[in-house]
Amino acid sequence: MLGESIMNRSKPVMNEFRRMIGASAVVVRCAADLDHQAEGLLDAVDSYHRGGVALCDRVVVEFAGIPFTMRQMRGELVLHGLEFANKGAPDTAAGAEQSLRIVYDQEAVARRAGAEPAYPRYDASLKLDRSSLKVPRSRLQRMAPSEPRDSGWSIGGTTDKAAESAEFITTVAEIYRVCPWFSKMLALPPGYSAVVGPHNIESIESESGEHVWILDPLTLARFGRSALERSSIAVLERAANALLESITNEGERIRPVRRLARRRAGSVWVTYANALTVQARFKQEGDRNAELDALVDELRHALSPGGKFAGEAAPYAIIDTVVTLYRLYWRDEAAEVLDGLVAPGSSEQAALLFLRAAFAIDSNNYAGAVEALQRSVVIEPNSATTWYHLGAVRLAEVRLEETPPLRSRFDKVIEAFERALALLDIRGTLPIERCIRDLNHSSLRADWELADLLRERTVALREAGRLDEALASAERLVNTYPDQSLSWEMLGTVLTALYRYEDALKVYDRAIQQSKGVPPDEPILARGFASPWYNRAALLALLGHRDEAVADLRYALNLSPDWYSAVFLDERFQELCTDQELQRLVDQARLQVQAQRQ
Repeated sequence: MLGESIMNRSKPVMNEFRRMIGASAVVVRCAADLDHQAEGLLDAVDSYHRGGVALCDRVVVEFAGIPFTMRQMRGELVLHGLEFANKGAPDTAAGAEQSLRIVYDQEAVARRAGAEPAYPRYDASLKLDRSSLKVPRSRLQRMAPSEPRDSGWSIGGTTDKAAESAEFITTVAEIYRVCPWFSKMLALPPGYSAVVGPHNIESIESESGEHVWILDPLTLARFGRSALERSSIAVLERAANALLESITNEGERIRPVRRLARRRAGSVWVTYANALTVQARFKQEGDRNAELDALVDELRHALSPGGKFAGEAAPYAIIDTVVTLYRLYWRDEAAEVLDGLVAPGSSEQAALLFLRAAFAIDSNNYAGAVEALQRSVVIEPNSATTWYHLGAVRLAEVRLEETPPLRSRFDKVIEAFERALALLDIRGTLPIERCIRDLNHSSLRADWELADLLRERTVALREAGRLDEALASAERLVNTYPDQSLSWEMLGTVLTALYRYEDALKVYDRAIQQSKGVPPDEPILARGFASPWYNRAALLALLGHRDEAVADLRYALNLSPDWYSAVFLDERFQELCTDQELQRLVDQARLQVQAQRQ
């Protein structure tokens, strides 16, 4: 809400923005959505330094009319803004959050009104009519300043009766403290005026008298479409920003989508990101707007390859937008961006194809995911991450086939894993890795390790019947990760396939030794914890050791009852399928799982 006090916001998560300026590490601590303001403050510090100012403890730098003080902390210079909550002169605040939040809000209103911000100094004077503090609507007007310490602002009521009230001089800092609902207007340039209430901005007029603030979403959508037809990008951007403000309570809930496009792209792309965000909010709340749908659709076509604004769409901004929409669970909107703007040719577009694979996996379209990853590695063949996931997705696709897969299918899986293994040392040097780290997709993981690659490569080699190679891969796995139970278990499955049963039993013993500890509560993790017990039980059953097999199976089912479904499909248990004790254990586990699911 506009009337929400700047000093009473819920405490945000602090990020650190740092830069080496000269020989000093300079740090700004503030919320993530203030990144643009934090970088602007660091630019101001850099300008002071280049102007000959020595950077040290208690040096003051002015940015957007507010002084920021440097404090030496653990070898770094941390910038602190002002605290405006208390009466009298503002105190130095712990951190830059509050001051930069004021700058953020002022810039947002000025930009939406189509103006360059003209920030007043915090100690500049303004005229305040006392009646404006008691009436629901007040008028703010800014004239050309009469002297350096004059902000040019006057604030009064909107009725004739209000004009009779006494006017007095106060400071901008006092407005920040007492009347925070006025503070957002104060970066509008001289000549601008506004009508403001505690809960919303009703209108803003430019120096020429043009009405530049519209609240009605339908009118704004029509305004934006008209601007798009005229290729009036500045007007279009104002309309899209205004839509976002009107629909989403001033954009507080989805600021990430607003700021991400601003980093590396031009105004057309910012407009599109904002309009897409508004459309997503409309759809989420079940309030469809045909005018807005048409505006977003036309913008998408204008930015698509061959469109009149095609050159304006920066690939990095597209990646950021897709990831942000995906993480907000606006999957359809994220897919729409890819459908409109993906075109092969650069490493950024290779990352976009990686995102397309993520959407395909979400739809259980493994063939589509494989196609997207194949196109991605053609563009960027040195990405170990893409080759690894191409192999993993291909392996998942092969396992879904109803008929036994051809050897050539496994050959392609293994080839992808081999390429990933050869490129492992440079896996983190491409935008694809940064892209999926933000995506946080359950299937396309940024935190995969050599162990994951060796395990899946071993599985593919074993299932392809290339058992000698599978054994070599499994032995490399246990030599590299001897403390992981799963490494030894993988070696045991390969030795079993080679009919080296006694060796396999010894390896399963080692896997169980490595897995000892407190069993996890999470069912999926518990299943993995029980896995070596189950596999040793199955091998003991195959060798005819009935009592030992039943004991191990009992322990495995106690850890994870889910294993019951595998027993009667496992050929190793074939000789014991009619054993009454084994059947009792399986039935008991089955009933336990069914009870948990109800």
